[in-house]
Amino acid sequence: MMEITKEQENAVNFHHDAVRNLKLFWRDVATGRDSLHICSRLDNFFAACDKASASFAELFSRFPSSPELLRANAQFIEDVQCKHLLAEEMRARAEQLDDFGTSADDGGAGLAAGGGSVGKSS
Repeated sequence: MMEITKEQENAVNFHHDAVRNLKLFWRDVATGRDSLHICSRLDNFFAACDKASASFAELFSRFPSSPELLRANAQFIEDVQCKHLLAEEMRARAEQLDDFGTSADDGGAGLAAGGGSVGKSS
């Protein structure tokens, strides 16, 4: 369980980096920073999003029935990808796993795979 905790912490840190870079991007836009600096913020945002998505995907491939992981990924999907319905479905799946144990059919892997990347719509 220690392995998932450390790796989940990394994924959550990438999530927080993405949110932080997005906030800084909009602050820089509002204050009229130069476009090179603003583009750099966007690059940092997308890099953090890609790292978070890849980290969560890797974790789900190894721990598909972790309610805690589903909730963390749902928060990332809601905060960064703005896929609120998918995030709610993932939270509901996490509740099911909490209520019924982790022996459920796909362990949440189907919902976990729906995260995708930030630049793509679904």
